[in-house]
This record gives sequence, C-alpha cells and structure tokens, in this order.
Amino acid sequence: DTGEAALYINGSRFAASGSGFNLLVVSEEAPSSVTAYDTADADASSALVERVDGLANGTFVMVALVPDGTAGTLISGGVEDALRSLGAKRAGEITPQASAYALLGVKGGEAAAEVLEPAAMGPVAAASVFGRGGVPSLNITARSAGFDDGNSASFSTNGFQPAMPVLSGWNAVFFDAEGTYLSSAKYDIRGSAASLVEAIDALEVGSVAAVAVADEGKDTFTAETLAALQTLGAKRLGALQYRSSYALIGVKGHGALAEAIADRHNGSVEVHAWYGAPAGEDPLAMPFASSEVSCGFFPCTPPLVHRADAQDVSGSGDGTCCEAAQDGFVSVVINSAGFGNGNVADFYLDGQLISTPSNRGFNAVELRADGSPKKLRSFDTYHYGGAEALVEFIQNLPNGTHVLFGVRDEASTNLTNASVAALEACGARRIRELGWRGAYALIGTKGGAALAETVR
Repeated sequence: DTGEAALYINGSRFAASGSGFNLLVVSEEAPSSVTAYDTADADASSALVERVDGLANGTFVMVALVPDGTAGTLISGGVEDALRSLGAKRAGEITPQASAYALLGVKGGEAAAEVLEPAAMGPVAAASVFGRGGVPSLNITARSAGFDDGNSASFSTNGFQPAMPVLSGWNAVFFDAEGTYLSSAKYDIRGSAASLVEAIDALEVGSVAAVAVADEGKDTFTAETLAALQTLGAKRLGALQYRSSYALIGVKGHGALAEAIADRHNGSVEVHAWYGAPAGEDPLAMPFASSEVSCGFFPCTPPLVHRADAQDVSGSGDGTCCEAAQDGFVSVVINSAGFGNGNVADFYLDGQLISTPSNRGFNAVELRADGSPKKLRSFDTYHYGGAEALVEFIQNLPNGTHVLFGVRDEASTNLTNASVAALEACGARRIRELGWRGAYALIGTKGGAALAETVR
C-alpha cells in the first residue's frame, strides 16, 4: 500500500515520522509530535513499552502502523501488552504481513476506535468524536465475514448485542445522535437493497449506523446503495467484490468512524468506535475528524451539482460540496484511485453518481451531445489486450464527442504507445505521467482539447 500514515486532530495534520508504530499523545494542551517505534528492533520495542507505561490513566493516544515494506513490523509480547493497555482488542492479530492498523486508544480504558486489515487491502482510517472530559454514550463494534470467511455479521453496543436474525446480505443497527438504540434491520441478498437505502435516507443528520455484510453483498449493490452509505462516510466501497467482508460505523452527514473491507478468502473484518459528547453539549457541534471524505465522493441533493472548486475539499454536505446548476451546462466529476489509495473509479453527472465500475484499468463513459451517458466501457490495461480494445473504442468515437476516463486499481502495466496516442487524441497531455497503481481522470473531447485532466 502507500507505506505512510497521518494523524489528524481537529483538522490539524501530524505526519508519521518513520516505519513501525507511530504514536501521538494528546494532552489538554497542544499535542506532542509523532514518535515512531520500529519494533522490528528490540530497543525500539522497549522504548515503546516504556513510553506507554509512563502515561497516566485516561491519556488519549493515537497509533498508526507504517509497515517497513520488507519483513514487516514485528510485535513482541511487551508491545502487545502496551497496546492492550490503550484498549486495543486486536493487537494480537498484527503480523509481519499486516498492511494497515490504526488505534485511538485511552490508557487504562477502552479504545475509541481500532481498525486492522490484512495485506494488500489498502489503507485504513479510525476516527472518533467526543469532548475533553466527556463520557462517550456509544461504544460499538461491527463484525463482518463473507461466505468463505465465516459467513456472519454481528454487532455489540455498550456490551449489548441486539436481538436480530442475521441474513445473507446487508445487516444494520441504528442509533440517534445521543447514542440511543433505534432499530436493527436486515436486507437479504435474495431480495433488494432498496430497503437499506430507505432506512439510511430516513435517518436524521447525526444519527449513527453500524453496517456489516454476511455471505454476499455485491449482487444487490446499486448506485443508490453506494450514495446512501456515502452519507455515512463510506469511502472504500469501490473495492467491494463478490463475497467480500465489509463493515462500517458511520455518522449520518458527518463521516465514517471506522470502515474495513477484505476480499474473499482474506478473512473477516471488525471495526470498533466510541462516540459521544460531554453532558450538555450537542454532539453535532463537536469537531469531527473523519477519514477525510472529500466532496468528490459526496452525491449532491438534486437539483444541486458539484462545485468544481471543492472536489478535494474535506466535506460531505450540500453546503460545502454543491451549488445550483447553471443553465445549459453539465456538471461532471470523476473520482479515480489506484489499488492502495481507495481503488475506485466513480463518475458523476449533475451531482449524481451514474457509474461505479469494479473493473481494473481504464473505465470510460461516452456522452451524448446533451451530456447524458451513452455508453459505459472498461479496458483492463494491466493485461494484454485491454490497450488494443481501448484504441478501437476511441478510434470509433466521432470527432467532437465528450468522453470521460477514470482509472481504477492499476492501468499502466500494458498501456501501449498506441493507446497513449489514442488518449492524447482526446486531449490528454499528462497520460505519460501515469505510474504503477496511479490515479488518473480525464474529461476529454475526441479530436479536441481536454476539459480537465489529473494524474497522481
């Protein structure tokens, strides 16, 4: 994955300082700097244990793991015990192959959030909302296992497990902004996910939802399902595959507290979050440090459309992300992310998601003259043959046709000179900068200039 980490407090960014476990101790005053402990080294392990042991009970600590890219970060019994003293429940599962681990811990208490994912499943984010000295009103865990990895979904809240039959598909538990249990629901894969969308749409802003997939959740997954879950802060659903394990704890209209996903045969996932505010304070007024959901992933409420200058702005509301449509214009947004940075290719027209393909490589949307989608195609340029099909597709487009391209996963491996030239015939000027598992988006015109182009 990216081999890096960052920690955020009230929007301020603290970058990881090296490989291993990066710790940030949050005090009543200004937080300290991030310290890295590469626990593959015995002295670093001892230093981490000594640092945690010296903290007063109740101290809030942020932990982010940066694997070293070789043998991985090792974890001794002493390091595991130190993490457990911060409330970690999954420290014993961290292996040299672990790709990502994040913990919001409390010395001598329970973790506010904890996320661990297996190798090659991309980055993770953990977040929580509460005030200084506040007592959290909601302590929630969601577990998911696809058919081949346990075939189950379960929830626990403040030690209580809701009495609900778990079915194949999407399972959910809902709470109000004060943490009071509202209801639980299940959405069978043999039926429709429309009822899940309706349930999320009916939640008030600030409500908390925990979602977990059992067996299989991809077959009934629609653009409407994606849009509903994105209002809870979901960012990683572009990686959802057949019989994936997936769990989310999110706050309606604010962002995800924790989210995890694992491909089939890669094990189950578990997310944990702690949510609340001090007595007498409005939870919605508390600063929210989510996993940096940007406006580019937020579906606008019709007839609003995306603001062109807000796509990289952290936010998930109409006021931040959207604006009134201009007569005679079509709003177009493309989100692209390589495998280790989100693994998505989303296409929006006039503020609404029209396609979120799960195919690797270049994904394309051909537009009609009125701006409506005419044809959706995918070209796997990681394998041989995808580039030739991409060239043929572009050659058959009439001059003047507007066409959208978004890369998902990896697209550079077998991108030929002919396919690069074809994209340049649509106005691309930066396509030769595309690297391994890079992100790339183009709003192009066949035989003309590009309207927008981005590569990372």
